Amino acid sequence: MTNLPMNNFTFHDRTSTISTGKELSVVSGYQTINIDFETTGTFTAQFESKDLFGDWSPIMAVNLTTMTLITSTSDVNSTYQVDLTGLVGFRVNITSITGTISAMGKVVG
Repeated sequence: MTNLPMNNFTFHDRTSTISTGKELSVVSGYQTINIDFETTGTFTAQFESKDLFGDWSPIMAVNLTTMTLITSTSDVNSTYQVDLTGLVGFRVNITSITGTISAMGKVVG
């Protein structure tokens, strides 16, 4: 196992429109990512993974507050964790929004 440093990654930075945001390219050694949201309104975000063919699909994330598995959220008061093992890419797709939202991740290797 490679010991990579924790890396901060910004998917959305105060966006106010529906957007797929930035894509995290998953490299060897990345194990998990923890995602947090900051918002001035309401939102729905879907967690998505990219496969070897470039196709995007919903992926399960665990809500670290309630320990429930989900593929999308509108809860700003929780941290979400996704297993990056075997993925090519990962993104946080904002599917609805009022106000602005920032979505930040911390990659752990």
